[in-house]
Amino acid sequence: MKINNFFLTIFIGLIILLLVFYAVKRLAVAQTPRSLVDVFTSRPAWKELPSDFLRALANRLNSVEKASEFAQVCEGTGILKNNIVGLVDLAHGDTEFAIGGVAITLTSQANAMGKQKQYGQAKRVLELALLLKPRHRPAWESMAITAVALGDCQAAVYWADKVLAFKPDPNTKDYYEWATGELGTVEGEMRYAKMFEDPEAIGALKKTQEIMKEIKDACGK
Repeated sequence: MKINNFFLTIFIGLIILLLVFYAVKRLAVAQTPRSLVDVFTSRPAWKELPSDFLRALANRLNSVEKASEFAQVCEGTGILKNNIVGLVDLAHGDTEFAIGGVAITLTSQANAMGKQKQYGQAKRVLELALLLKPRHRPAWESMAITAVALGDCQAAVYWADKVLAFKPDPNTKDYYEWATGELGTVEGEMRYAKMFEDPEAIGALKKTQEIMKEIKDACGK
């Protein structure tokens, strides 16, 4: 009788262990995003944003890890609350415009981190910006400067060369590329300065080119 009770106790214990195992497994599955979009829809702060915008973000970020990192950065820095929500409203359904605005915001955030000598974090944020907008020249410039600060001359020269060789697509329908192209010529600078009454814009292109050349010289290239 005692033997039967012993085996019965073991049997019940095994059943309990199996139930706990499957409960934990189901919980883990429930908490693991089934797709890139789920990274956002599973987070309360994101799920109210338009589905087209979230799908576009997921496609650009291209992995669960990067999507999660992006969401954490935007939540932690206040970019989601202070910028993304407003950009989506301003875009009126133009997903490309909204994503471009997010890339610009991330680049600005990275620059602020760089000023605080948080170079590793700045690089991480710039990488996210470039996943959203690979041809965002200001992010290239910041990547070159950040690479110098991190002592990575190979990367610094790579990004500096990209900046110096940048030529905007004259037929682009991308507002941000058009704007970057406008500020990539002396004539464009003049138009911008006059339109926005910003005389400091004049000479910005020359200054950027000088900085990129200084980076190459400093790296011995």
